[in-house]
Amino acid sequence: MNRRYMFTLIIMLLYCFMWYSLKPDEVQYDLTALVAPSLKDCNIDKSQSNDVFEQDIEYEKIVQARMRALQIAKVNGLDLKKEKPHSFWDFYPACPNFCPFKVSRVGRHGDGGKWLCNLERLKMKSNCIVYSFGVSNDSSFEDELVKNTDCIVYAYDPTVKQIGYPVDPSNPKIKFQPIGIGGKDQNISSVLGMQLNYPLKTLKTLMRENGHEWIDVLKIDVEGYEYESLSRVLGDFQQVLPFDQLLIEVHLSWISSEEVYSLVIPWWDALERMGLRPYFTEDGSPTRREYSFINIRNNIDPNNFRK
Repeated sequence: MNRRYMFTLIIMLLYCFMWYSLKPDEVQYDLTALVAPSLKDCNIDKSQSNDVFEQDIEYEKIVQARMRALQIAKVNGLDLKKEKPHSFWDFYPACPNFCPFKVSRVGRHGDGGKWLCNLERLKMKSNCIVYSFGVSNDSSFEDELVKNTDCIVYAYDPTVKQIGYPVDPSNPKIKFQPIGIGGKDQNISSVLGMQLNYPLKTLKTLMRENGHEWIDVLKIDVEGYEYESLSRVLGDFQQVLPFDQLLIEVHLSWISSEEVYSLVIPWWDALERMGLRPYFTEDGSPTRREYSFINIRNNIDPNNFRK
């Protein structure tokens, strides 16, 4: 056995060992550990700084760390819909300092309620506008808003004929329509083999019909339609997204493991490029989670949010 043959054999054995040690679902190190150290950078002491731009500079460290970790996860074929060794949610923490005010629970605990930044501002505002998509089962969020603020809530859900409990549908501050948000104006006739007739409209169309240029709070809980509908919003409003806050339940239930990489991650990246930053998150289940975003571009000047 000559030296060249021995050298080739050793290289092949080393390659096989490396491949085996890093094969899918058996990654030997903690990928989320690449992201976690950056979390402390976004949680700057609020007594030191309330500057939104400074928070964003620190948040960029998390974004860069996340990109590196997700590249490793993809190369190793990790299924991010599983809870172990790493789930999708592990790579997407929230940075509380993007809301330099009190974060309040609006609505009941559990499904239905949402977390909102600076509720006191909405209480003092006379021309508050809220759009809420998905109000069929529990509308405690909408109910609490109309009882404690002067906000007009434009509620939409194509699956029901009126807004859900406990809202009084006759309340003049509730404007309900059996319409859903979608990627285009259309009627869908079937979903997963079920026959139905659901009218969908884009956010831009609804805002035009209502005569609105700006929304204080946009709530979306539409069971997977958030990807198509918000992608259209990004296309329709390419300079500044027309809302202060986005409260959304992100769903992976109808997303394949491959689509987490090809659809969900690019979708999230696009939201962040347009100025949305997560300031709060709440566990739901392995396939869904609540997030609250603030729009740091907020009509060009993010300090407008504080007025």
